[in-house]
Amino acid sequence: MGCGGALRDETGALRALFAGPVADSDSDIAKLLAVKFALELFCETSWIGKVGLLVEVDSQVVLNWVSSPFTRPWRWWPQLIAIDLLTKRIGKVDFNLVDRQRNALAFGLSRDGALRASFFKAWW
Repeated sequence: MGCGGALRDETGALRALFAGPVADSDSDIAKLLAVKFALELFCETSWIGKVGLLVEVDSQVVLNWVSSPFTRPWRWWPQLIAIDLLTKRIGKVDFNLVDRQRNALAFGLSRDGALRASFFKAWW
């Protein structure tokens, strides 16, 4: 299983790409870890305070987990708390549900991420 994604600012401009392997075989967990990695990558850049971040996921389950503490499984609580802290650090973060066709770039990167030995990330 792999995860991957593209970071865009609130204007829709592409800012970064990432892809890499994930040990867990559950697709919702892979998407949750992709959200966490995207937030971590955003924090590594100089964009905090300059642009907001739009996080698009194609899993209603993951969207529920990041939006509401009452829906979170205990097993993934540490990752979800980390997502909460990263979101607070960034400031303006919006989570949206999108269909897989609209999220084709992220889907392709996650498929390629499964074949990688380590994470790839690039931003500009």
